Amino acid sequence: MSESPISAQDASNLASAVSSKFAAASAAAKPVEVPVYGKVIGVRGPVVDIRFERTEDMPSTYDVLI
Repeated sequence: MSESPISAQDASNLASAVSSKFAAASAAAKPVEVPVYGKVIGVRGPVVDIRFERTEDMPSTYDVLI
C-alpha cells in the first residue's frame, strides 16, 4: 500500500483548518479578566502607595514590573 502525495491546495486547506481549530481552542482557554480595585493609602512626592484587595489570580509584583 503506497501513499499518494497530497496536492498543494489540499495541504493549504488542511493547514488552514488546523490553524482555525487551534485559534478557536486558544480563544476558549483564555481566562476572563476581572477588575481589581485598589485604594490609595499614601502619597510621598512621586511615590503613591496603593493597597489592593486579596485575590487568588493577582500576579506577583515581579510579574507586574516585567
